[in-house]
Amino acid sequence: MENEKGLYVALGVYIGELQKRADLKNDEIRKSVHIGHSTFNDLKKGAKRPLSDYVKVVECCLDAFNEEEAGVIWDEWRRMYFRYRRRKEEERGER
Repeated sequence: MENEKGLYVALGVYIGELQKRADLKNDEIRKSVHIGHSTFNDLKKGAKRPLSDYVKVVECCLDAFNEEEAGVIWDEWRRMYFRYRRRKEEERGER
C-alpha cells in the first residue's frame, strides 16, 4: 500500500513539473480535461484517483510540447511506471 501511495505522489509531482515546463495555468488544464478544481488539486497532491485521470492531465500538458519533446517526456513517465510495477512484482515474489 505504501508503494502504491508513492506512485500517486510521484505522479502528482510529475504533473506539477510538466505544468511548469509547459507554462500552463491550473484553469487551462482543468477546462481542457473537464475536471473540477478539487479533483485537479487531488491529482497534484498524489491522491489515489483513477490512473485515467492522471493520464488525461499528463496528455494535456504534453500537448504544449512539440512531438519530440513530448516523446522524451512520455518515455520518462513510462519508465517510472514500469519501475514501480517491477518493484511491486518483486514484493509479491512474482519475479
